[in-house]
Amino acid sequence: MDKYRLVILQEEIAQLSKKAPLADLGEIWQTIPSKRDIYKIKKLDVLKDSFIFQTTVSFDFEIGYPVFIKINHRNLIFKLNPEDYRTHHNQLICNFPKEAKAIESRRFERTKMPDLSNIVLTLRPTSEKSAIDIDVRLLDISLMGIGAEVPSLNKDFFQRTTEFKIAKILGKEVKEQATFTVRHILEREDRHYIKIGFASDMMISQQLMYTIQQYLES
Repeated sequence: MDKYRLVILQEEIAQLSKKAPLADLGEIWQTIPSKRDIYKIKKLDVLKDSFIFQTTVSFDFEIGYPVFIKINHRNLIFKLNPEDYRTHHNQLICNFPKEAKAIESRRFERTKMPDLSNIVLTLRPTSEKSAIDIDVRLLDISLMGIGAEVPSLNKDFFQRTTEFKIAKILGKEVKEQATFTVRHILEREDRHYIKIGFASDMMISQQLMYTIQQYLES
């Protein structure tokens, strides 16, 4: 059975939509007690913060009922209430939804670092109350988070301070926009180290992913 997850980042909704197949973009439908009207999407424009859909025939929606949109990449699905969209003939315009659902994508699975790799990230707290940078060893990474390892002595620090920016990779400064929030802290088997799982507030930049890949290949 396919596993769906909640998608709340507009950037991710836009990126998923852009990957819909040209030959079968998706469909728009409205279900009311007496009928269900389904319209095939023949054209999709993804703008900065909105969609423009064109269908094969003109819409005939009932006022006061929501419509649903499915885009055929990872079965991205979202609901639009009557005030969220407008139509004209066979064109529907709407802002990006506040949330959608999509089948879990393999590209968000974490890539594990080799056992002997020693890629050190310098994390900088976002809180003005803490100006201490701290080094962690990268264990795994995905487009929406990282896993890292630090000595157990630093456990309390990560319990008090939960949000960080990546300031450096192996001592070299980087400009990464994503903010990383502590999601879980696990003691490793030897109890000398802890593993920390961080979730990012936006998709990690391709530049950061590329930089890490370059270090792995060097």
